[in-house]
Amino acid sequence: MPEVISLALCLLALAALALLLYLTCMLRFRRPAAGLAAPLDPDLPHLRRKLEELEARQRESESRASASACVEPAAVRAGMNLSRRSHALRLSRRGERPEQIAAALSVPLGEVNLLLKVHRLAMDPILQARNALKSAPSPADKASSGQTDT
Repeated sequence: MPEVISLALCLLALAALALLLYLTCMLRFRRPAAGLAAPLDPDLPHLRRKLEELEARQRESESRASASACVEPAAVRAGMNLSRRSHALRLSRRGERPEQIAAALSVPLGEVNLLLKVHRLAMDPILQARNALKSAPSPADKASSGQTDT
């Protein structure tokens, strides 16, 4: 019977030692985890504020986008059609200034200036050829002056 008691005491001591070892391990592993959570706690309110600010900005952006989607775009005006172009060129030949032409036709001054410039560039070679023909002597003039083609 004394052997049974000594065996029981030995088992009891072994159980107490296992319990002590278990508690020691648990406390060691829990302390570092508690130490990591502590530095995050001061940042947590700052991160929550930042998140709330971002959510507010997103709501504001979405409301602006939906408000701008409701606005009808301005009507696009047609540019200078053929009749306006010919009218602008007619007014220019009469001596009107580009500002007056733009006001009369209700078109931007830049469009009128562009039209007149393009027309001038297109007409220059034609006018130069016409002037060259006018300045060249005609065959009748050559015959009367006695010049011959050689």
